[in-house]
Amino acid sequence: AGGPPTAIFKTPEQYRRLRTKLIVYFEGRRCWQADDLADESIARLIGYAATVEFDGNADALAFGIARNVLKEWLRKAGSFAESGDGELLDVLPFPHPDAEASARAARTVAMLQPADRELLEQYYVDGSTSGELALHWGLSPAGVRTRIFRLRNQLLKYFGKEDRKSVV
Repeated sequence: AGGPPTAIFKTPEQYRRLRTKLIVYFEGRRCWQADDLADESIARLIGYAATVEFDGNADALAFGIARNVLKEWLRKAGSFAESGDGELLDVLPFPHPDAEASARAARTVAMLQPADRELLEQYYVDGSTSGELALHWGLSPAGVRTRIFRLRNQLLKYFGKEDRKSVV
């Protein structure tokens, strides 16, 4: 899929590069909906650029918009979590809504090397920061984030294969 047909992106590669940066931004803030939030940020960027004559730095504007999208997402997620009403939590979309999808996800995670599973668990489940993990794993914080981003993409690719197997 090429980039959106808008003058703000001069090439499809510019669109893909910005989208990837935004996904990394949201993943670094532990948003499991990073792809959706990146797409929302880009949609708002395109909407803004369509209403005004914009010739500035699209990346800088996109990250300003992304900060607002993140605040809204955190406020929405926090309002459900703080309410104490379990029924409201059902309103939020979860990544694995049924037992079959959860089993496929477990098989997918099992395909990773044990060290990779441990790194992902420390980051997403235990809540360790990239700085803390950098000390433990002997990497830079940016190296940890890059490794987590690549592992997440690998999981998505594996999960896609599992998903196609279950349909056949």
